[in-house]
Amino acid sequence: MTQYLEPLDPGLAIRESLDAWTRRRPRLAFESQTLRAARAWQRKARARFLEILGPPPPRVALRRQVLESRRMDGYTRTRFTLTTAPKLKALCWLCLPDGVHRNDPQPALVATPGHGFGCT
Repeated sequence: MTQYLEPLDPGLAIRESLDAWTRRRPRLAFESQTLRAARAWQRKARARFLEILGPPPPRVALRRQVLESRRMDGYTRTRFTLTTAPKLKALCWLCLPDGVHRNDPQPALVATPGHGFGCT
């Protein structure tokens, strides 16, 4: 993994900001010693988490649009989008090994992409 010691923008103090952030005690740090206290913390943390997320977007049908399907060496790779919110689509890939049939249960892996600078 590459470490970025210099800020991407000279106006940003990345190292100093991260150092200060790691020294801070989180407002909702988990320090419960009993089950009752843990459950109370969980309710408070969940409420704050949902408050930060904001209201959920309106539900939409997960409309799929296949962008490309290509035979590769030992599998078929399909690139598609799913509509996840109004005017928002998620880019997805499905890599299906040769010999796997649609209705046969098989092990699967779901991977989510990284976001932002420095993600590989």
